[in-house]
Formats: sequence, structure tokens, C-alpha cells
Amino acid sequence: MDIKLLDPYVLSVLKKSNWFEARKVNVDSLIEQLESEGYRCFEYARKVLESLNGISVDEGPFGDYMGAHFEIDARNGSSEYDRLADFEAIAGEKLFPIGDNHVELIYVGESKHIYGGSWNHFQWLANNIEEYLNYNFIRSYPYKVLWSGDGSFPAHETDEETAD
Repeated sequence: MDIKLLDPYVLSVLKKSNWFEARKVNVDSLIEQLESEGYRCFEYARKVLESLNGISVDEGPFGDYMGAHFEIDARNGSSEYDRLADFEAIAGEKLFPIGDNHVELIYVGESKHIYGGSWNHFQWLANNIEEYLNYNFIRSYPYKVLWSGDGSFPAHETDEETAD
């Protein structure tokens, strides 16, 4: 993680949540568990999890900053694989779960983009993990809703349909 991209306040919140710059968590068994469910990890997802997995933030408002509540823990994506193909079709890239914000699961894409999704929406949240962490605390969060509905996803071609 590039701490030069983090707002100083956000950096202080992360440090208060037991994060430190050289932090490198062994996430091998976690990734193995998620891959057994069908997820496929990639290098950027691994780096995010090695640095942040297990960090939980529950911070109230402070000055010009909003409060934020989120957890970086890929286990939160366990048993949620059923909607991944739809989310990947909407995002146009491979995704891997990295946590949740108690409204939606948070995914990272191979492009480093961060997304959030639940049974009734999927949205782009940030260009990278540093931006996502910063955006949690600002009032004018620039997210983009990519899909919203009643739980039925828009039609898209599956890998089997395009293999012909």
C-alpha cells in the first residue's frame, strides 16, 4: 500500500486499528479456502489482503471527516460466490472479495478498482485501495452505481455461451 496516497487522518485511523506500514499477514489459507469455493485470487488482491486483512474500522465523525465502519477481511466473501459471475460481467474484470462495510461486500478488481455489491446493487467505489480508504471518510464520495435492481441481474453472456 502506498501510504503517500492516504489522507493523514485516514492513516492515523488505520494505525489506531493496529495497522502498520510493514504489516504482512499470511493469507495463504484464507485464499486457499476462497479458491476452493470458486474465487480466483490475483496479485493485487493478495497484496491488499497481506497488508490489511483483519483490520476493522469503526470510527465516528471527526472535524470535516465522516465516520466510517468497514472491515477488511476476505472471509466475509465466503459463501457469497453465487453472484460473482454477475458482478464480474458488470465490472468487466475478475474480482476477489476483500471485506465489507456492513452494507455490501467489497471486491477488488485486477485493474485495482474497488467495487461494492449486495443482492440489490453493484457499484464502483474507487480506483485503488488507498482511494477507497480515503473515500470512506469524505462527505462527497464519488461512487458510481453500475447496477441496481430487485436481485435479478442483467442478462450477460456466460463463458459457455462465448466458447462456441
